[in-house]
Amino acid sequence: MRKFREQINEPFYKSAPFTLYFSNSRIAVLDIETTGLSPDSSRAILCGLLVPYKNKAQERQYFSASAREESQMLEAYLSDLSEADLLISFNGNRFDLPFLRRRNTALGLNRFPEAFSSLDLYRCCRFYSSLPQILPNLKQKTVEEFLGFSEGRTDEISGGESVILYREYQKTQNPELLNLILLHNRDDLVQLSRLLLILNKLDLHRILFYEGFPEVRENRAFYTRSIEFRESVLRVSAAARNCPMDYYSFESGYQAAYRASQKQLILEIPCFEKASFLFVDLEALPIEAQQLEDYPGYQSGYLILRKGKEIQYAETNLFLKSVLNAILQKL
Repeated sequence: MRKFREQINEPFYKSAPFTLYFSNSRIAVLDIETTGLSPDSSRAILCGLLVPYKNKAQERQYFSASAREESQMLEAYLSDLSEADLLISFNGNRFDLPFLRRRNTALGLNRFPEAFSSLDLYRCCRFYSSLPQILPNLKQKTVEEFLGFSEGRTDEISGGESVILYREYQKTQNPELLNLILLHNRDDLVQLSRLLLILNKLDLHRILFYEGFPEVRENRAFYTRSIEFRESVLRVSAAARNCPMDYYSFESGYQAAYRASQKQLILEIPCFEKASFLFVDLEALPIEAQQLEDYPGYQSGYLILRKGKEIQYAETNLFLKSVLNAILQKL
């Protein structure tokens, strides 16, 4: 197994909403190359990460030259991947992450990350934008071209061609072939990090309400899995990291139950309803609510979470981050 590192001489994506959610989170952009689509009959050959590093970015690649090296490669890769709170990918929820999970199990590694948030930019394009009505398809290179990033690529091969080159490299050990394989993965990672700019055109608050977000405090974290309104109750389930003790709370403003054995938090917050408005009394909750005062839903110590059927995504998410942070302080 060989590991490569390279500094990327451009700043990592930033925006006010992105910083609001992820300023305390460890972030990693991921992309993998495999010999086929099925983890049962194929294996991983090259795994890449791109992480923010010293106000820019660093690329890390993990290469397996043979089937014997896959286990060592994945152990190193998944170990580094496990440090991230937010994993950013393009179609990673359907391919990269399930593939890695299955190979992790098949090889008996027990290294797959136990909890994290996933921001899949393919899902952002498909379900939270108008791009499906505009573009012929939602392949990464198609979206890159639409956003004007296609000139940023220096490789000229596809994923399928990368596999052909890999098999030829196994026979010849030609370093030029290896460089082409690495370049393809490198460009995918760099271009994917640039595609984060599409979030400037989308409602990130809405996306994260449905896709999930982290709340990190020191080395402990919650990762929301579902947020829903059940009549006059806001109910949240979240996965946890580094929270080894059970926790139960029946405070006046919320009820929380965390089971360390399952690494899952269930949080229920009673809301008030009046004239089609659903809101919470911030003063009745043991949270720091100052940041919520700048939002339109804040009214004299109350916070509107829903107007009729219209969810106030920013207010709801940031309110929940405050509650989750308060719980993390007690764990």
